[in-house]
Amino acid sequence: MGTTTVGLAVCCAIWRKRWCRTGGSGAQPVLPTITEIKHNLDGTTEHFDCYLLHRDPAYAVICYVSERSYTVAQATLPAGSLTIGHYWRGRAYVLWEMYTPRAELLGYYVHLCGDLNLGDRFVEWHDMSVDVWVGSDGHSEILDEDELERSVRTGQIGSAEAAKIRRLARQLQDELPTVTRQLRCFSPLELLTALSPRTCR
Repeated sequence: MGTTTVGLAVCCAIWRKRWCRTGGSGAQPVLPTITEIKHNLDGTTEHFDCYLLHRDPAYAVICYVSERSYTVAQATLPAGSLTIGHYWRGRAYVLWEMYTPRAELLGYYVHLCGDLNLGDRFVEWHDMSVDVWVGSDGHSEILDEDELERSVRTGQIGSAEAAKIRRLARQLQDELPTVTRQLRCFSPLELLTALSPRTCR
């Protein structure tokens, strides 16, 4: 067993001990809840009820299970898919790990963002429209640049800021393998088992 596997096994054991309690029907999730607040460039705001996996002053990890199917790039995520979201104070992006209901990694979905705020019961961020997708096969692409162009035309964001966002998206395409190796580990299978049939998005 390699070091990565050992580290994941230890992490999963700690997660089970800390976040599950045994009752008459087996392990039940006792994860604290947290609200994700996403502000969009068009002025709308969305709220999502999620579960908190980790929180320190500069870094939070949350998760949710989708109630509906949707498509990201060329990947289709069926209902019951799991997202593990990573939020860092001071970084201009948030990163989501995307898993099927069978705990198979589909890819990493990176949202460029501004004004990220980590509260005790919430994570809040401003979506800058452009996203980076890296599939489990290694294929990567930049998404929604047309939305950014539309926001420039309507005056919701300046052209200089838009150019900065595009540069960062291309930089993230190169740096993402390093970033994903540094993520705090949580077992998608353990989470899907513990949270089923409850969903939070």
